[in-house]
Amino acid sequence: AVFEKLKKLIEDKQQISFFYEKKSEEKQKEYHPVLPYKLVNLRGIWYLAAVHEGKLKPFDLQCIQTPCSLGKSFEFDHAIMQRVEKASTVWFGDADLTVIVRVAVEIAPYFKRRAIFPEQEILNEKTDGGLVLRAQAVDAKQILPLVRYWMPHVEILDPPELAEELRLSLVGYLN
Repeated sequence: AVFEKLKKLIEDKQQISFFYEKKSEEKQKEYHPVLPYKLVNLRGIWYLAAVHEGKLKPFDLQCIQTPCSLGKSFEFDHAIMQRVEKASTVWFGDADLTVIVRVAVEIAPYFKRRAIFPEQEILNEKTDGGLVLRAQAVDAKQILPLVRYWMPHVEILDPPELAEELRLSLVGYLN
């Protein structure tokens, strides 16, 4: 029912509001106004690509409750739609998190062959064959799972806050 309602609101270019409740949190958050652009399926999970507070965001359809029109239409921005169409993930937003990562020589060939991190760029190839990379992400959740996967051969050099967030999450896991 939510899918069909959102589909109609998107077709009509209606500003909407809805309650959003993540399964990991106990409280709902109300979102309004929201400009809905497209329903996107990624690996069997549906998302609403929408603009909220000037930012393009993905909203998990399973978390959206009671979507409704605010009775106002909005001007469709084709540049936003192109960003949604071009994205290979649901991280449609502007990449405003820059991360510098050291990659050990043992796994460097994988990172040279293809980009593992979002917007990956090799900054430096060390004399031992290791790499220093820059990645651009929308959110730390794009980076941290990849670092965990490649541990202990990957280290976050910058920003130090992200390295500390990773360390604290690992300590919490071990405890």
